[in-house]
Amino acid sequence: MEIILKPYDSASEKTMLCSIIAFFCVHHSQVNDTEALEILSNWTKEDSELYDILGDGVSVGFIRLNWRGPKGCW
Repeated sequence: MEIILKPYDSASEKTMLCSIIAFFCVHHSQVNDTEALEILSNWTKEDSELYDILGDGVSVGFIRLNWRGPKGCW
């Protein structure tokens, strides 16, 4: 399987929103569409990087990097 990290762009917004809702569900929280859109907005701000994880060209997940200063990333 070929794995690619593709920087998030608005073309994959619907897929990313579904992934965010599923992520919170797995972690025993529920978010609605409006909340997921707000989360996506926060996750695409200047101090964050968001990537689609593609397996053989199909979205299989995401990864978010949140920079905490010049040397730290969470």
